[in-house]
Amino acid sequence: MENLVKKIAETCEYKATINPDKRNKIALSSRTMAECLIKFESRYEELKKSEEQLAFFDPENRQERLDDIQINFYNKNEAFHQSLYTVVSTLINMMNHIAPRSIVSQMPINSASKFIAFLEKTYHTSEIKNYTPQILESILYRSKTIDHPQNNKVYDWMTYGYFGRSTIIHISDKKHNVTTPNKQVDPYSTEFKPPLQDCNDFFVAPDFDKCYTALINLLNNLIKYL
Repeated sequence: MENLVKKIAETCEYKATINPDKRNKIALSSRTMAECLIKFESRYEELKKSEEQLAFFDPENRQERLDDIQINFYNKNEAFHQSLYTVVSTLINMMNHIAPRSIVSQMPINSASKFIAFLEKTYHTSEIKNYTPQILESILYRSKTIDHPQNNKVYDWMTYGYFGRSTIIHISDKKHNVTTPNKQVDPYSTEFKPPLQDCNDFFVAPDFDKCYTALINLLNNLIKYL
């Protein structure tokens, strides 16, 4: 992360030297991006720690309550995807000041999802296109569950553990009997269903590890084209 922040700062400083009339705006956008990336890193580390607490939960330890750990994981998951969205929004603002005019003139600035789609369409390289789908998934998940829940169907949620990992499963808001799965199933596989009887209406939170890696890799590659 430190190298990425440094790379962005150096690029912005160079752009400021050739666009002195924008120096203050470029400097501000560079500082804001640095702050957002540091917070994003913190939100990711907090979510990883919360995931570990779920994985190593000891039901015999009366000082711990599974409900509290699950709620903490849910909240940290929300905070992570919110932070990713903030980084993307800050990137839009920064690119508006430092990207070539040919890019800025066509770039969506009022929609994070349209902006990510624009990057995928504009930069015809695997260095960019390999990472946009995962980022877009996080943005759409945030919109559905955090930013605009009133526009969507009401879902309950549960935590789900698999192969040492954890995620959030959003399920239809009605009672379901818990079932015991025969084996652990990757929640991102096509054969996955929640361990609940007759539960066909559900969706899974994006894999936060993949979202984190995708955003960092996208930024490291995108900065080369600015």
